[in-house]
Amino acid sequence: MGNPRSGNHHDLYEIEDVMGDVIGILSDAEISYKGLFLNADSGFDSENLRQRLESEEIIGGIKINPRKWKNSRY
Repeated sequence: MGNPRSGNHHDLYEIEDVMGDVIGILSDAEISYKGLFLNADSGFDSENLRQRLESEEIIGGIKINPRKWKNSRY
């Protein structure tokens, strides 16, 4: 879902825009996304993505990247 991105970027490249695209597609199709799960590997472990999901009431099942989080609530 969403618009294609060039393959020479890391997983989090423009992730806020990508999530906005996905949420927009779901909204346009009148599909409720609140309460849905988004499962992702540790390449998508970022505080910005987790906050965006939380603000949209989407449950993030994102594997923790131990190199990034030492003392976190996630």
